Amino acid sequence: MKNSNRTILNAEIDANLKKAYQDSLNQKLPKRFVDLIDQLRSKETPSPGSAPENGEER
Repeated sequence: MKNSNRTILNAEIDANLKKAYQDSLNQKLPKRFVDLIDQLRSKETPSPGSAPENGEER
């Protein structure tokens, strides 16, 4: 294969991969995942007045 043909083919592959990746970034997360992330974040954030974990200072 000539270099110019290979360059064109590589450019087309790059463009298609970028398009597929961009399309996946634009999709919304399923509600189930959003709910799970919210649950994890609520467990991560200490309640006001709660004791620090593992001897960490506030």
